[in-house]
Amino acid sequence: MTQQSGPDQPLSDRAQALWCQRPRESRSDADGRKLLQELEIHQIELELQNEELRLARAEAEAALARYTDLYDFAPIAYFTLDPTGAILRANFAGARLLGTERAHLMGKRFGLWVESPDRPALADFLTRAFATPGTAACEVALISRGAGPTLIRLGTSRDGPNRECRVVAEDITARELARQALEAAHAAAHEANQAKSRFLAAASHDLRQPLLALGLYIDGLAAKLGPREAANLDKMKSCLSGLGDLLSSLLELGKLEAGAVRTQCGDFSLDDMLRQSVMAQAPNADAKGIALRHRPTRLTGHTDAALFRRMLGNLIANAVRYTARGGVLVGCRRRRDKVWVEVWDTGVGLSQDQIPAVFEEFRQLGNPGRNPEKGHGLGLSIVAKTAALLGVRVRVQSRPGVGSLFALELPLGGTLQPAKESAPACRALRIALVDDNADVRESFTFALEAEGHRVVAAADGAELLARLANGPPEVLVADYQLAGEETGVDVIRSVRAAFGVQVPALILTGDTDPRSILGLGEMGIPIQHKPIELDDLMVRIAELVAGTG
Repeated sequence: MTQQSGPDQPLSDRAQALWCQRPRESRSDADGRKLLQELEIHQIELELQNEELRLARAEAEAALARYTDLYDFAPIAYFTLDPTGAILRANFAGARLLGTERAHLMGKRFGLWVESPDRPALADFLTRAFATPGTAACEVALISRGAGPTLIRLGTSRDGPNRECRVVAEDITARELARQALEAAHAAAHEANQAKSRFLAAASHDLRQPLLALGLYIDGLAAKLGPREAANLDKMKSCLSGLGDLLSSLLELGKLEAGAVRTQCGDFSLDDMLRQSVMAQAPNADAKGIALRHRPTRLTGHTDAALFRRMLGNLIANAVRYTARGGVLVGCRRRRDKVWVEVWDTGVGLSQDQIPAVFEEFRQLGNPGRNPEKGHGLGLSIVAKTAALLGVRVRVQSRPGVGSLFALELPLGGTLQPAKESAPACRALRIALVDDNADVRESFTFALEAEGHRVVAAADGAELLARLANGPPEVLVADYQLAGEETGVDVIRSVRAAFGVQVPALILTGDTDPRSILGLGEMGIPIQHKPIELDDLMVRIAELVAGTG
């Protein structure tokens, strides 16, 4: 009876039974030896494969041990979490971060150690981490253990549909506290800067008043003194001019920092601006015996001309101030649709590490004694802040002992319209003047009468109307801030209403508050900021009378 093979038989018996069922073929001894050789070769192959598998397993076990050591002893906290947030594994750093023994972490929800307000963020983080392969991150606060909250940043990266993910937890408490301290310091510095700017804006009116009065008295005296006294008067005027320049620089810097400067961009002749700016500094250059010139140009620029003139003037003044030999050259270069206005000098020069410092407020290199003849350290700071406001690039090249190049880039302007005719010379006029400051009122009266005008001065609108009983003035000049609630605008309206005549009027103000300036501009009344030189005031009055002001 033939033995049948079944699944319950031993493997060797089943193999023997199957061999017996195969048809018999005649085999020679040679065939048997060949089969035996093949079997021996296969046996050797299996032995080699078994050895390779053993070595691979040993290497895998060693790698796993190394990975386990790296995971367990890493200085950064690692956790392995499932989709519910349960902790499957944690290293020693992770246990220290949570303040719990590793054995007590397993199976616990990570959220138990997270502050309640941050648990929704943790849940969202886990959802994102397991939803799709990739990276996810979030920041949460751990429950305080008495030393203040611990802020951590969780991050993970998952590359497949695993039901677990490894999470790295970084303690960012110190970094976050440093960031908050830095933000607080920035906020405090910004508030201090704003307070300084508010103070300068508020004090500007009172600071300008005595300077204005003194300047008008000096201008009025100039025509009445002899040559010797006139020379002393020029020295007084020079001192006053220096003080006025410092005040103007401080106020301008304050307005720039407070964002109170309004720009009026347009096209202008660069040749006119270069020539006028060079002429303004020519006396200083002549006094030092250095050359100061500009190269004529037909180019035009497009930006706020008044602000750009101040920037260029500061650069030229700075170049003249720090040049002892040689000279200063001002010129323009066109680059596509831009123009570079360049100021070259053969002065002391700067090293590369000194260049950023010269744009800081009150920073002067080579002037430890604070010699006022070398400026006050505000000019280049104003240049930098004005350039930022206008979107003008500033470029500096310099070599110690050789000289410097300061350049300003602005948009190329278009073709200019023909210039308007200048205002005619002003005839003797009947001028009404309103100012609640007696010194300013008297100095204005003194200076205007010295020019041949008749002045009707008053401290307020009621007093002015009483003194104008015999007819309206030809021009009305009024300070904006008067006593009480009255303003110069109120006085102008009262005079025009009383006489039924649109009397030409000019508002004088030392107020730099942009809201006040904007409000005055919307009323259509010309504005002139204090302090003002007598010649400039005469020009404004002539323009008003001619109907061009």
